[in-house]
Amino acid sequence: MTVWHEVEDALEAIIQDYIRVNHYISLFQDDKARLTGLRKAGHQTGTALELGSGPGNFTRMLKPIVDGQIVCLDYSDKMIAHAKKSRNGNRVHHIRGIFERLPIRTGSITLAGAAYALRDSTDKPRTYSEIGKILKPGGRLVVIDIGKPDNLIIRGVFSLYMRHIVPIIAGLATEHGHRNPWSILYQTYELLPPNKDLQQLIETKIGPAETNELARGGLIVASAIRTD
Repeated sequence: MTVWHEVEDALEAIIQDYIRVNHYISLFQDDKARLTGLRKAGHQTGTALELGSGPGNFTRMLKPIVDGQIVCLDYSDKMIAHAKKSRNGNRVHHIRGIFERLPIRTGSITLAGAAYALRDSTDKPRTYSEIGKILKPGGRLVVIDIGKPDNLIIRGVFSLYMRHIVPIIAGLATEHGHRNPWSILYQTYELLPPNKDLQQLIETKIGPAETNELARGGLIVASAIRTD
């Protein structure tokens, strides 16, 4: 089984505990990062795309800043079914798809947002190329995610935290025990590019980008504007 399919299975196994436990393992910094991303996005008119919408918690945060339709993309049918129960209103639409081949019309999106999702991409250069295609000229991308600090010492500390501490915290907070679906996060963390490399990738595929690091670089908020 590939890492990607393991991630999919893990996410579907933790739907009921997803939001609560992610607060714990991020030391309650996850929503702080989301709010930073929303401030970077600003108020948007047009169609927004949420990449990896999951159970719908970030969708609720996007609604006040988007004057238009919100398209929520996720690969998991179970996540989509769960999100639909959130009753996010008639402006929110759910579709199934993958990051590496977005089922979205070229140049149709004003804002693309992703919270703790794009790290699961199997081909990050292709994913960001796809995002660049579907954004309108001048459209904005906002990415909130786990970061990989550029400082090697800090990176090592976070690697140990992701590998050993996160599964313990998740196990204590749920009935999954130490060997629980959150242990797969370490594998996705190891596949991340360092924060500076991520910014460079975004700039190459989309346009001018800036990043904000939280928690010593353990969380990152990146934004970019698509150039013509």
